[in-house]
Amino acid sequence: MPRPKNIRKISHLPTVTFFKPAGVRTKDLQIITLSYDEVEALRLNYHLSLPQKQSANKMEISQSTFHRLVENANKKLANALISGKAIKIEGGHYKMVNDLKNLIIAIPLKNNSIDSEIESNFGRSSFFLIANIQDGKMKNYEIIDNIHCNSTKAVGILTTQMIAKKNVNVVICDIIGPKASDLLKKINIHIIQATGKAKKAIDHYLNHKELGLL
Repeated sequence: MPRPKNIRKISHLPTVTFFKPAGVRTKDLQIITLSYDEVEALRLNYHLSLPQKQSANKMEISQSTFHRLVENANKKLANALISGKAIKIEGGHYKMVNDLKNLIIAIPLKNNSIDSEIESNFGRSSFFLIANIQDGKMKNYEIIDNIHCNSTKAVGILTTQMIAKKNVNVVICDIIGPKASDLLKKINIHIIQATGKAKKAIDHYLNHKELGLL
């Protein structure tokens, strides 16, 4: 039986996840896949110039595992650049960890209450909880009306633009359409999948309990 992999902790998701040589159609290219944990290793070691030991500690893995991540990522990048292949970032064995000191979380609600269940449809939710997190705890919150919930088109995009004006860092939701999801990722708002009570979802998130990353 293969040895199970340790979950690698990452704190950044790239906003661009596909790169290709100019002037070549995507369908004519071979694609090299970099995992999110490999990209995080490159970010810590090269972009932030952190020593490997410190980088490994941040990802909560051994230094030897971190070294293998960096080595594999570099080999893939060299292959893509020298051979003219595309690079796609996806997958990996990781868990998203955010800085919880100053954070704003948005959650679609079924009812106008902090004790509400999470609304299953992001764009069609009538209400949104906007929670202000400081020092790992919810300091205060507001519940806002979604003025776009009955829009006949682009409801997900309009809703995304509305909550982005609240300086949101994280969205916790159940179901979200691809256009809204892509826009949130583009503006560096993380999306966490969850169901049940909104307040409980926040508590789980702040205590790094398992929630799915969309």
